[in-house]
Amino acid sequence: GGRTAEEASTAPKSFLAAAAELLLRLVRSDTMPKIEEQEEVPPIKKQKTEGDLTDAAVLGDVEEEQPLLRGAAARRIRKAEQEPAKKEYRRQKRKERRAAAQQKKAEARKEQLADMTEEQRVSWWAEREAQGRKRLEDQEKHLQQVYECGKPIVVVNCSFSDTMDAKELRSLAKQVQMSYVGLRDAKSQIQLRVTSLTSENPATPALERQGFRKWKLHTHEEPVWEVFDTSKLIFLTPDAEEDLQEVDEEKVYVIGGIVDRSVSKLQSKEQAEKVGGVSFRKLPIKSHGPSGAHPVLNIDTVVRILAERLKRDDWPGILVDCLPARHAGGPTPRMVRKQRRQARLEEEAKAAGRPTPSPGEDIESSSGSDADSSSCCSEADQDDGLTSPGVAAP
Repeated sequence: GGRTAEEASTAPKSFLAAAAELLLRLVRSDTMPKIEEQEEVPPIKKQKTEGDLTDAAVLGDVEEEQPLLRGAAARRIRKAEQEPAKKEYRRQKRKERRAAAQQKKAEARKEQLADMTEEQRVSWWAEREAQGRKRLEDQEKHLQQVYECGKPIVVVNCSFSDTMDAKELRSLAKQVQMSYVGLRDAKSQIQLRVTSLTSENPATPALERQGFRKWKLHTHEEPVWEVFDTSKLIFLTPDAEEDLQEVDEEKVYVIGGIVDRSVSKLQSKEQAEKVGGVSFRKLPIKSHGPSGAHPVLNIDTVVRILAERLKRDDWPGILVDCLPARHAGGPTPRMVRKQRRQARLEEEAKAAGRPTPSPGEDIESSSGSDADSSSCCSEADQDDGLTSPGVAAP
């Protein structure tokens, strides 16, 4: 209103100058409010294994204090990560094999019945059902007879359960079940018993999941040296000095209920010596078994060997028939897969006119292309159902 044009034109300059001067004062006096620093995000902590590239590692957020795992430690981690997928794959393969076997059986039965008249079919089904009932009756009669007076007695000593983890306890229960089923199917006279099976024993829940309460099986809460006279006990252990030569029906044979992946030596022998055990024997694997056979066996394998020795006096033949392939020197599943791949490569090389690859030659170089190599391996692995998808066959 009352300002001149000159004053009005100089007003903005004076205001800007004043504002700049005030800002300069604030900076020099250190009274300007500070912006709060953002809280630092802690670095990502992740255990690294060799060859493991995660997003955090790419961004540089992984702490360098964590050591790089190599060798056995890295393999254990990878194995633990792959185990659920491998377990599910094996379950599916078993399911498929059972379904295929049932389908094959049904087709054979359908073909057999196709040429029959209606009366013949009715008669055939009636005869089949009668045979099934008789088989069950004979089986039940045999189990009852063995339960009452079967000889010799074979005892699984379950007093070592506190030293095993959950996986080993499941394996123990499965081996006891396989021992019972093997003796039942073979109609053996061996009477199987389980001792030290108290309610507090960690093996009891594992055996209950296998349904042992329904078996014709003697179980004892007391340890074996309280159930039987120690003079009758023969402790079977790979740490014994003497070989087992024969199976005496008047003796009681004790098998340690131990499933230990690390194979602790002298565990069952030292326990037996503390309670007054005087008779120790080992299976004559080194004397009569195949070269390279391992003396530490599963419980069901030992029971089967005892049952066979009770029927015949032929240790070399018994061990060849009863020992698993990995113990008997036969081809293991891994060796079978390798042989299949080698045979397939030889056929492909012969068809293409290439030189036959040697067993140690690299699969990729001998098969001619990456696609052929992966296809060959996957088909061989899926044939036996021992390797899970995404896991290279050894």
